[in-house]
Order: sequence, then structure tokens, then C-alpha cells
Amino acid sequence: MKEKPGPPILAAVASVGILYMDFVTSGVRNAWFSDYPGNLRVLCSLVFIISLWSSSTLFLFYGMRNETYPNPFGGPAAYAKPHTLLCVLIIICITAVMWVLNGGPKPLKELQYFLAFGKTAGWIGFMLQIIYYILEMLLALMIVYYSQATGELLTGKKNIPWGSMVLSLTWGLPHIFTKNVSVGMFSLIFGVALGGLYLLSGRNGKVALLYMCIAFIL
Repeated sequence: MKEKPGPPILAAVASVGILYMDFVTSGVRNAWFSDYPGNLRVLCSLVFIISLWSSSTLFLFYGMRNETYPNPFGGPAAYAKPHTLLCVLIIICITAVMWVLNGGPKPLKELQYFLAFGKTAGWIGFMLQIIYYILEMLLALMIVYYSQATGELLTGKKNIPWGSMVLSLTWGLPHIFTKNVSVGMFSLIFGVALGGLYLLSGRNGKVALLYMCIAFIL
């Protein structure tokens, strides 16, 4: 019996919606925390979106628990051979470009920013930012996973990176509007690369998430 693509499609759309909560709730957060000191406002905003993303993701996983494609860490076993060396090369290339765009190592730049809040608040802010990035990459992986499953179920073609294409359009392309054109174009390509890491990891969700986090955080 042919597997129905309905649940993965809905999960893919839901994953994109959860990701966009950061942008959608920005006005609410600004209003709620407007009277807070600048440093505290940043920390509270991070705690808010981390809590929202975490709870929404757990709710989605719970809703998909009985489906064939429940989440990136369950469901059908990986059938592709992992290409670890190629994954490492992609991560190195992404990291090099990120360092050029940021004028140095991204974690160091962000640590310097948060330490301006004070030692304790700075380290708390830095760790919250890392958690934020991990959750962002988890959502990116979810978009890739569910979109890949949807594309394969609809077309029967498993050699096309459906997830990469959807991620680049839903996560990468919007950076043109939220940042600028150059960042948006890089993010478009970055989205394809992140989706590629999932396929090249042999569709191993845990390994893919590790690769994606390293590439994005560094």
C-alpha cells in the first residue's frame, strides 16, 4: 500500500510555521519587554523564543508519534551510505565563509557582544544564544526531513534533494528581507548545503543535526 504524503506535508508546513514564530512574535516581545533594561530585554527575548520553539517542537513530535515519519530521529531507517569526508568539507567551507562575513570566528564575536552585559549576564546570554541556534538547526532539520519525505512520497524519486530546496526557499531566501541581499543569497546557498548534510549523513538525524549545528554555530 502506497504511503500517504499528507502527514509529512502538514509536518513540513508546521515546522516552517514554528520557525517563523521568531519573526512573527518580535513585535509582541518588543512590547512586553520594552520597559526592561537593554541587556535584560535581550535575555528575556531569547528565553521567550527558546521556550516557544521548544514547546511547539515537542507538540509536533507528539502529534506525529504514530506516523511512518514521526521525526528526524525515528521512522524509516537510513538507506544511504554516509559520506563523512564530504560532510566535513562542506562544514569547513561554510565555516570559512561565515568567518569572512562576520569578520572573524562567529562564536568569539558573539561572546564579546554578550560579555558587554557583564560577566554573569554575558555568559548566560551566550549560552542562551547557542541554545537558540541549536533549536534553529533542529527546525531546519525538521523542514528538510519532512519535505524530503513529502517529495519522495509524491514523486517516488529519492535522488532529488527536496528538503534542501524547501529549506533554501523557506529559511534561506527570507534573509534577503530580514537582513540584506548578500546575506540572503548566501543563506539561500547555505540552506541547500544544510539540507545536503542530512542526505550525505546517510539520513541519520542525530549526525545531521550535529553537522548542521557545527556549521551554523562556528
